[in-house]
Amino acid sequence: MPRNLYAHFRLYLLASLLLDVKATFRNFTIDDSDPSWVYGPYGAWNIGNECHGCDAQPEAELVYNQTWHDAAFYAPPNSQTMAFPNEPFTANITFNGTAIYVFCIMLNSATYPIFGDSDMIFHMDGIPVSTYQNTPTENLDTYTYNVPVFAMPSLEYGLHRLMIQNGVPNGTNALILLDYIIFT
Repeated sequence: MPRNLYAHFRLYLLASLLLDVKATFRNFTIDDSDPSWVYGPYGAWNIGNECHGCDAQPEAELVYNQTWHDAAFYAPPNSQTMAFPNEPFTANITFNGTAIYVFCIMLNSATYPIFGDSDMIFHMDGIPVSTYQNTPTENLDTYTYNVPVFAMPSLEYGLHRLMIQNGVPNGTNALILLDYIIFT
């Protein structure tokens, strides 16, 4: 093969390979027990499957990786006897991607064995972007698993920080049973 033709062939081959490159997106599931999570305030969250004194006890077999994190925010006047009176709890995670979905376990109970009210605020990159509220009206003492409580399917590709806030100062009691997230 003449030298000039060989150079053109290599250039053609390289160009065809470069033009055939496609971006592939993958989903990643991050469990609540992953060390990437930062829970605050320190000591406020319970590792649900290890907390034998916690009132909320979902069936571990139905929970992703059989783990969850539990935090109960008590609003005034209930908060005076608590270790973190009227202070919301947060769960923070940093991820690199274009979408994120948060899944929790919901307790279908108004008061027994504990209130099942949910009051969450979701912050993306330091900005509040969404809320999730749920108020059960009966005491069924059952759980609903894999409940999508937050979705942001179209983020600009890059590094992002999600903060989940459980409870609002001077708001209502709020329980969170955080299970996992999926990000793309």
